[in-house]
Amino acid sequence: MFGEFARPEPEPTIAVKTLHAKIGVLTLENDFLSGALPTAKLSVSRQATALGISRGSIYYQHRPVSDAELN
Repeated sequence: MFGEFARPEPEPTIAVKTLHAKIGVLTLENDFLSGALPTAKLSVSRQATALGISRGSIYYQHRPVSDAELN
């Protein structure tokens, strides 16, 4: 008790492979957003998330409205 030294808290284990994977994903997203990757290697879902838009808006195709529908 009194003669024992206080043991320091063990440091949390770091998953280096997980961190490297996350760095890779963030690098791809940054490159996509900066325009460095003209052919995006990100999924459509990831691109929409990176741009802050809904995925459905990517697929939306404008349909012109005829004059008859406007009246």
